[in-house]
Amino acid sequence: MRESSDALATLERLERAGDKPLDATGLADALALRDPALSRALVRACAQDGARAARPSAVRARIRALDAGTSDGRLDFVFTLFDRDGGGTISPEEFSAMIEGALAGSRLVVARGWLDAMTRAVFASADTNDDRVLSLEEFRRFVASDAGLSRLLSQPISSMLSARRREKRDVARSPLRERAAQWAYEQGAGGVAAVLAYGLVTAFAFALAALEYRARGANTWVQLARGCGRVIDVHLVLVLLFVARRTLTALRRTWLGAKIPVDDAIAAHRAVAWTMLVFSLGHAAAHCANYASRGALGTVWFASVAAATGLALLAVFFVMAFFARASVRRSGNFERFARAHKLAYVFYGLCLVHSPNVWKYIVPVLILWAIERLWRARGVVRTRALWIEPLPSGVTRLEVEAPPGWKHRAGDYVFLKIASLAKGEWHPFTISSAPETKGVFTVHVRTAGNWTSALHSLARSRASGAAPAQFSLEVDGPFGAPTSELFDAKVPVLIGAGIGVTPFAAVLESLRLRAKKGLASPDRVYFFWVLREQESFEWFAERLCAIEAEDQEARRFVLKVFVTGANVTDGSGPWLDAALATLHAKVGRDPLTGLSRRTGLGSPDWKRELSAIAEEHLQDVRVFFCGPEGLGETLSKTCAESGIRFCQEHF
Repeated sequence: MRESSDALATLERLERAGDKPLDATGLADALALRDPALSRALVRACAQDGARAARPSAVRARIRALDAGTSDGRLDFVFTLFDRDGGGTISPEEFSAMIEGALAGSRLVVARGWLDAMTRAVFASADTNDDRVLSLEEFRRFVASDAGLSRLLSQPISSMLSARRREKRDVARSPLRERAAQWAYEQGAGGVAAVLAYGLVTAFAFALAALEYRARGANTWVQLARGCGRVIDVHLVLVLLFVARRTLTALRRTWLGAKIPVDDAIAAHRAVAWTMLVFSLGHAAAHCANYASRGALGTVWFASVAAATGLALLAVFFVMAFFARASVRRSGNFERFARAHKLAYVFYGLCLVHSPNVWKYIVPVLILWAIERLWRARGVVRTRALWIEPLPSGVTRLEVEAPPGWKHRAGDYVFLKIASLAKGEWHPFTISSAPETKGVFTVHVRTAGNWTSALHSLARSRASGAAPAQFSLEVDGPFGAPTSELFDAKVPVLIGAGIGVTPFAAVLESLRLRAKKGLASPDRVYFFWVLREQESFEWFAERLCAIEAEDQEARRFVLKVFVTGANVTDGSGPWLDAALATLHAKVGRDPLTGLSRRTGLGSPDWKRELSAIAEEHLQDVRVFFCGPEGLGETLSKTCAESGIRFCQEHF
């Protein structure tokens, strides 16, 4: 393993540098050990005459001997991890201290009562002679009864020595043919037809203009320039239509919305914009080549309005494209993207000056856009925040008074503007409360940038009484989202990662209330929540526990939570996992979440999880995902392999 070789190499370097003795703290720092119990046990095993420090050469020799030895020898060493006083037995206090250290290393927290319950459960299982301590033999029997621990001891002891580093994996790209098939399966007939229509319209626009100028006797460069220009004209229409949120929301709620990929409108907007940029470069390059062929390239730039405005258009377009990149939008400076995108007004104005015929395309779409803006303006209302609360996980809970006549669907989102934070900035957030909750709606905002940090600071100041609890804000919405379609699925699988769980918070609450009233709802709902840290669970815990309490046999809801940041692969992590499993088997309750189903520590095996669901429910399964793009790509591929429809909400 890379980790083990790194640890041994580090010890060898320290040995060559003088082989100076290291205490437990120095050894932990040198080897980057997350588990201090490991360094203490190594020092105890390798120090001479009861010293509190050990030479790197002795530690390295001990590790190599354990790696080359038997599993019994490795188990004896692990026993010393727990036997902190070296007395030859493990007391309940020593076991609790070890598990408490493992919890801290994984950034997990359980109440003291749960920690004591874990210790009692393990001792009830392993302490066969009831003497309240575990002997080496009893410890061996306990390990032998757990397949995971037995498997761990079959591996080199050096695999426990270093924290697993989060490294970017080079994921092999699937063949183009396979990716195309996967994309077509996800999009369905409507999506494929829409993309084909887009391609045909683009090709037709280019060919029509090129042939038109060919008939006029223009050279090849002019034909190419005019063909690219006509494509740009068409894209000026499309790029606005794909961000007409009110229109798209209304379309989503019609029969046509189920046939075409309305959910991918933002992705389509980006694709159209980048395509337009490519054709803009082609348009400019063809004109340059034409002027160069006539020997006029050096004098043309400011000799005509078309050339000057063409340069200005490219400059504006490049600025917008630069700040529209994902790395900028997600860097905590979203306002830079928002401000740069306002240059679109300048861009369209320059287009009208640049080309005398572009008004035929721009004016109709600008009229539609003006109607859209007026429609949206009517939907913008001033209301007030009734409650704002900072959560320890860096999430801000905002409870907003619903305006008169307010109606939203589970999974919908809104734009919020808080003038006291930023006068001109609107920010989108998914509504986390169910539509059945009248009079108010809530949003949960993850702290990720300047504006959201300011909102969290505002919540902290109001929580401390430094400012009034209520304040005014403006709301634009609600707007439709892909999750609204899951009510039509027989077996929806909801997968939320981090704050991406927000739309599913509303959906699950709505489904719970609908089921309680006996209204139509899916036959079975699977919910997966993937968290990096346990504390992110806090704001959703009460809702999940309420769902589970009303569906104790999991006939309608199957809830699964995974904490990916937990360390269960090295150090004392596997022993923590075994202790949690023992407690769960005894009391039927998970101490990390309070749910009856065990919390998964580490990343889920999506292939196994989704294949099992698909096998049980055949063709009735549909996956709805909200979270990071990387996980979305993994799930998309897994769903395609398992024959499951996949739907992703981009945020």
